[in-house]
Amino acid sequence: MEFQKEGLSFYIGVDEQEGRTAGGYCGAEVWVAEPVSGPHPGDYHQAKDKMEGWWHVFDARNERVVIIYNSTTIFYLYPSYSIINMERILDCSHK
Repeated sequence: MEFQKEGLSFYIGVDEQEGRTAGGYCGAEVWVAEPVSGPHPGDYHQAKDKMEGWWHVFDARNERVVIIYNSTTIFYLYPSYSIINMERILDCSHK
């Protein structure tokens, strides 16, 4: 499964035989508030919470967290990112 919204991509693999998720990945740049990471990204970036092991994806333009996830679960998704564009999905089913 993949979704894209406002330049951010998120993928989550599904093992249909096992009936479970198989791993998640976000296309946002990994950035840590240390000199090794370079300048702060101007759009999306993500950082891993060392205590929980969860990834937090930040939208720097709008100053908000948009996704919190780990390899199997989305814990938080900013509400506007959960709106699905059904028009594109329905257009594909008629071909």
